[in-house]
Amino acid sequence: MIIQDEEKLLDYLKNSKKIAVIGLKDNTTEPAGKIPRYLLANGYEVIPVNPKLEVWLGRKVYKRIDEVEDVVDIVDIFRRSEFILEHAKEILRMKHKPKLVWLQEGIVNEEAAKLLSDNGIDVVMDKCIYKVHSSFKSRGLL
Repeated sequence: MIIQDEEKLLDYLKNSKKIAVIGLKDNTTEPAGKIPRYLLANGYEVIPVNPKLEVWLGRKVYKRIDEVEDVVDIVDIFRRSEFILEHAKEILRMKHKPKLVWLQEGIVNEEAAKLLSDNGIDVVMDKCIYKVHSSFKSRGLL
């Protein structure tokens, strides 16, 4: 299901512990570098996924999401829309499937969203996890 409802977004952010980030970057001036650090600072365990990195803040970086064997609550994706379908297929090959796949602001792929939804994984498209989280936090909801 495509999630738009604020209450459901809040529920996911409140009850999630581990967030895998596909496309995470070392560069702190880009959203894919700043936002994972924000998530870490706000109590989430961040699992980095990027084939170009070996280590991020002392953590092992996975080359692909389907290599992650831990239980992951949310997969947050910082990749262009045309790459999302392939990532959706990788997500479906994970040992433990996430409850939610979050496509960052500007990222939309209806085919991938349908594939994930058809396999019981909720999807958020074209929304910034940082903006949503910080909005809830500023209102005292998180």
